[in-house]
Amino acid sequence: MTETGAAMSSVSELASGLRNGTKRVVLLANRHSADAERLGPILTKWLAARGIAVVTDGAFEADIGLVLSLGGDGLMMRAARRYPDVPVLGINFGHFGFLTAAEAEEWEQSLARVIAGDFHVRVGPTLVTRLHRRESGRDEDLGWAVNDVVVHGGLRFIQPSLFIDRQYVNDYPGDGMVISTPAGSTAYCMAAGGPVLLSGVGGLAIVPISCHSPIRVSLVVPEDVEIGIRLDGRHPANLIIDGESDQQRTIEPGDTVSVRKGPVEFRHVSFRSFDWFAAFQSKFNYQIRRADQAAPEPFPSG
Repeated sequence: MTETGAAMSSVSELASGLRNGTKRVVLLANRHSADAERLGPILTKWLAARGIAVVTDGAFEADIGLVLSLGGDGLMMRAARRYPDVPVLGINFGHFGFLTAAEAEEWEQSLARVIAGDFHVRVGPTLVTRLHRRESGRDEDLGWAVNDVVVHGGLRFIQPSLFIDRQYVNDYPGDGMVISTPAGSTAYCMAAGGPVLLSGVGGLAIVPISCHSPIRVSLVVPEDVEIGIRLDGRHPANLIIDGESDQQRTIEPGDTVSVRKGPVEFRHVSFRSFDWFAAFQSKFNYQIRRADQAAPEPFPSG
């Protein structure tokens, strides 16, 4: 995909702002990673030597130009929610780190490329969630997600009904439903048998979890539709946003979850040398046949 003039201008402005001191950097490190914690002061000193101010996690301010996330995909999502619409550069100290731009040993090279303007910003949708309580008639705004919104029955069989733009689609009795952005499609969406959406795909994935029905196919819908999940049947379920326990809610039969494209975008730094399929292969041990590998010989007959 080629970058638009506006995107290239945004990259140039960010790099220039970092170099001239008008943009500051927020540093977030995974507190459960000793290596990430050790790198924090080293990275801060390295940036300070180049005239770039680093601030620790705190209140959002207008001169924040970049968030440095020293961790995995989970920390990147938390960084994006804390600093909406600010590009996040992920340095991987996690297990998969599929959204991160570089591995831990590549931090210096990656920062040098950002300062030089040799990067681009991938932009994807977020999901804003509202819960309508049938019993009280009350609506609850539950914030927005970077990866996914999940309705899950736990140990119980549940009966969610799906609506697209308030038009009934189907019932999906089983363990629950996943609504995923492209960024989240390599998480629970993929694990539940759903599609992987490449960055730039203007759609959302809807995936039934262990559906007890012949009609169990996943759907990819335009990102500007309203997705509704009404909980039918007798059992309650859990509503989980981006896998965060503090974002979990119990929903009762008759309640409806509404999900739409969020008001902010998920922006994360990537590099032109990034090979999406190579990353997919290495992170998930997915054996995509590479161009430099010969096709296997046919199986012998008989």
